[in-house]
Amino acid sequence: MKKNGLILVFFFFLFTAMSHPPKSLSLKFDLKTQELQVNIEHGVSDVADHYISNVVVMVNGKEALNQNYTNQKNKKGEDFVYKLENIKKDDLIEVTTTCVKWGKKSQTLTVE
Repeated sequence: MKKNGLILVFFFFLFTAMSHPPKSLSLKFDLKTQELQVNIEHGVSDVADHYISNVVVMVNGKEALNQNYTNQKNKKGEDFVYKLENIKKDDLIEVTTTCVKWGKKSQTLTVE
């Protein structure tokens, strides 16, 4: 019984060591162009197997965008630009990114 438990723990640590949520997430919003720039730092060795699979953008608590992806363009991470509409000063933008393997990272921005 102890042996099975140790094997399970070993595979858990092996899996989590190979998979990870995005390391960092930064947001910039241009009020004039209504464009949201999302920079995701997510270093991987295989962009076809380990990547950011989903990005959700919420504005004032309501879903404005939900985008799925099937790979990552580069091994260091991703840069996305999303066109949003009717965003005003003091609106709250929250972005949540999801790794296809494991983990999420969220960041909020108050529009200035």
